[in-house]
Amino acid sequence: MAQQPIEVFFSYSREDKPLRDKLEIHLSSLRRQSVISSWHDRQIVTGSEWQEEIDRHMRTADIILLLVSPDFVASKYCYEIELPEAIARHEAGEAIVVPILLRPVSGWKNLPFAKLQVYPAGGVPITQWNDQDSAFVDVTEGIREAVKKLTDAPLFFQDKEVRQRIGEALRTDATNLDLSGLDLIQLPQTVAKLSNLQELNLDQNQLKELPDAIAQLSNLKKLHLRDNQLSRMPSVISRLSNLEKLYLSDNQLNQLPDTIAELSKLRVLTLSNNQLRELPNAIARLQNLERLYPINNQLSELPDGIAQLKKLKTLVLEGNLLPIPPEIIRQGWGEDYSDDGAGLFHSK
Repeated sequence: MAQQPIEVFFSYSREDKPLRDKLEIHLSSLRRQSVISSWHDRQIVTGSEWQEEIDRHMRTADIILLLVSPDFVASKYCYEIELPEAIARHEAGEAIVVPILLRPVSGWKNLPFAKLQVYPAGGVPITQWNDQDSAFVDVTEGIREAVKKLTDAPLFFQDKEVRQRIGEALRTDATNLDLSGLDLIQLPQTVAKLSNLQELNLDQNQLKELPDAIAQLSNLKKLHLRDNQLSRMPSVISRLSNLEKLYLSDNQLNQLPDTIAELSKLRVLTLSNNQLRELPNAIARLQNLERLYPINNQLSELPDGIAQLKKLKTLVLEGNLLPIPPEIIRQGWGEDYSDDGAGLFHSK
C-alpha cells in the first residue's frame, strides 16, 4: 500500500501571504514526490464554515508550520487560538510544530514556541537574509527532517487515530478513553499524561505488553484489556491503587504478578481464556474482590486462603483441571458442580 502524504498545516497571518506563497513554492519538491500535502485557509471552499474548516485541518495535521511575524503575534486568532492548539498537539506527541521566523519579532525568545526548534538556522528571520531563497531552502530542509522523524517512527500512520484520540483526551482532561479495536501493537507513552483518566478501554487490539508508564494512571478505576496478546502483566500494575475492575480475558497470560495483591480496591477480575496454570497466593489478599472469572485456563489447584475472601460472591472455574475443594463447598460455592472435571463453582 502506498504511503500516505504527511499533512502540513500553515498557521499564518494574512499579511504574510506573499512569504507563505514563496515557502509553498520551495516545498513543491516534497509535494510532487507525494511526501507531503499542504493546507491553508486560502483553500477553504466558498460557502464553508471557515473556522470549522480551519479547526478540522489543524486537528488532523501531522506537521504544523507557525509562520511567525509581528502580525502573527498581533493576530488574536493566530496567537490565542491556533498557537495554543498547535503546542498542545505537539506536547501530546500528536503532531510536530515547526516555528518559522518570517520577519523580525521583538522578544520572540520569550514566546511559547521558542522552546521548539526554530527555523531558519540561528533564528535569523527570512527577510533579514541577503539571499531569501537560501533561507527558504534552510526552512525546507528543517521540514524535511520533521517529515523523516514522523515516517521513521514505528507505526506512525497506523497509530494516527490513536494519537488524535489521546490528544483530544489530553485537551479535554478526559476521564474516559476508548482505544478499542484499533489494532494497536503498542500503547503510546503519552497515555501516562492522562492523570484524571478513570476508564481505559484497550479491548480487541494486538498488545503483547503494557508499558510501565501505565502505572502513572493512579486514578484509573476500570481497565479493559480483553482480546489482546498479553503474556504477562507488569508488576507496576500494583500502583493503580484505585482500580476496581480489571478485564484480562482472551489473552495469552501464563502467570499474574504477586503485586496484583496490592490492588486493594479491586472488585472484579476476569481471566477467562488464558493459559494460567496457577493463580498467585497473593490473590487471597484481595479482600474487596467480589467476582473472579478464571474460566478456560489450566488451573489444577486454587491458592491457599482463597476461601477467606469474605466479599467474593462469584467464582467461576469452568474449563479447568480442578477437583472441587472442600473449603470451597463450605463457603457455599459449587452448587451446580458436576463431577465431569469441568470445575464449575459460582455464586454464593
